[in-house]
Amino acid sequence: TLNTVALCIVNDTQRAGDIIRKLRNLFRMSKGEYARMDFDRLVLDVLDLVNAKMLESGILLTTEFDDNFRLTGDATQLQQVVLNLVSNAIDALSDIEHRERVLQIRGVVSPGYLDLEIEDNGTGIPVDKQAEVFSLFKSTKFDGMGVGLWLSQSIVASHGGTLTFHSQPGQGTVFTLRLPSADYVLPT
Repeated sequence: TLNTVALCIVNDTQRAGDIIRKLRNLFRMSKGEYARMDFDRLVLDVLDLVNAKMLESGILLTTEFDDNFRLTGDATQLQQVVLNLVSNAIDALSDIEHRERVLQIRGVVSPGYLDLEIEDNGTGIPVDKQAEVFSLFKSTKFDGMGVGLWLSQSIVASHGGTLTFHSQPGQGTVFTLRLPSADYVLPT
């Protein structure tokens, strides 16, 4: 009935609002915990967390980091971002059957900033879904909530950085996380 549909819409809207509030609170809670860090070490620690899944999926991992791959940031937040990007890459690679599954992670130091590139040769992002990649509650995964990349982009922006991607459907995707390398002061 129409009343049932309206009630479902109201409940879904309230649930979405609750999720957004919880995410914002989580995001606010760890603000201010900025410290100088070896970003390559943080990335390698995240890779250790997903190593078993990569081995199980037969993924060949390569990592390459420039010297002095250091920045100032909130380690907990940045771990969440890296874990989300790596997990997405692993998921994209799990559907590949007729070629080697490769995940390449590169850390490049440039004047004033660092680039972390996470490249997979997985399924890629369909062209019609690319415009919504960072939208809240939009997901290309069957069981995805559509929160991960939205939250990752928000975290990166709070660090004064950018999160971008380039994807070729059927060939793979590269996400580039660009962050300032200088001591970063939180905006007031």
